Amino acid sequence: MLNKLSVDDELYKYKLQKRIGKGNFGQVWIAKDLTLEKEVAVKILDTSFEPIFKHLQEAKYGNSVKHQNVVHVHYADIVEFEGSELVIIAMDHHSKGSVLKELNSANYIDIVRATKIIIDILKGLEYLHECGIYHNDIKPSNILIANNGNALLTDYGISISSSDLKPVQSPNSYRLHAAPETLKSNNISVQTDVYQLGLTFYRLVNGIGNVSELRSRLGDSEFNNAKINGLILGINDFLPFVPLCIKKIILKAINSDVTLRYQSALEMRKDLEKIALFGYWTINELGVEVGKFNNYTYVIEQVKKNGHIEFLPIKVSNLGRKTKIQKRFEICKTPKKFDQVKCKFMQDIVLGNI
Repeated sequence: MLNKLSVDDELYKYKLQKRIGKGNFGQVWIAKDLTLEKEVAVKILDTSFEPIFKHLQEAKYGNSVKHQNVVHVHYADIVEFEGSELVIIAMDHHSKGSVLKELNSANYIDIVRATKIIIDILKGLEYLHECGIYHNDIKPSNILIANNGNALLTDYGISISSSDLKPVQSPNSYRLHAAPETLKSNNISVQTDVYQLGLTFYRLVNGIGNVSELRSRLGDSEFNNAKINGLILGINDFLPFVPLCIKKIILKAINSDVTLRYQSALEMRKDLEKIALFGYWTINELGVEVGKFNNYTYVIEQVKKNGHIEFLPIKVSNLGRKTKIQKRFEICKTPKKFDQVKCKFMQDIVLGNI
């Protein structure tokens, strides 16, 4: 039935304008509220896949929450379309879309921006937990960007409530981000939400496809076993510019031992907010890796000469003036040594130690 939806169809007071999302059980459209004459986002769910009450539960969760870092649902109802029943859920439309639109050509987001986004989502997650709601579906595509740049958590399709915040059983989960205890017993909790956010953070700063590529290489069974045994990611599985302080936070968030994981979103947020990041690395329009710090752009030259590798960083002003940073020049006898020197320089840009 959802495949029959098209532009200008009217569902109750909503006139469909553009489809912006599609999943197994529903679609998301930009629509015009004909009563208020404003654009909204409308999620349309097919009732043939899930009972109506489950779809409406998603809307109830969204309607009950009001916080700057979570999406609020304004309206939900059951409507008839060409002889079939559909559930519609209306919420604010955020024209910037999901955080995925901020990825560079190497499929990561600069670490300063990514950290700000994760702090925003941690604030939203704190609030959801205070409301007795486990989100249970934290992933990059469920992080929206508001017009002011703030990040919001959306999609309560598989969220579950727990008034005392004790672990509960969940029939569904986003398997790529499922915590070890969810894989073993279907339990979800405050800590499983933290685990999902930790993996989301890793993917934003290291490459959005890294985790799914790992699962493809290992296969589902071995991938899940690696999660359960705490072998999915290690200290060396990060891009070279990621400083140790950020690595430690991510690895603690995804610790396979729930007792060693962050026990709350607040605890994780406080650790992140202690860290001062001054610069970042990204990919420019020419596909070159560049650092940004204090109104300068930094590039790294690698010159092979006489059996060794020269490491020479260059600082470029806003006017295009290039200056070799001689004090950081180094002759490296092996590629391993070059990588170590490069890693140190890149992290110094991020931490402002340049």
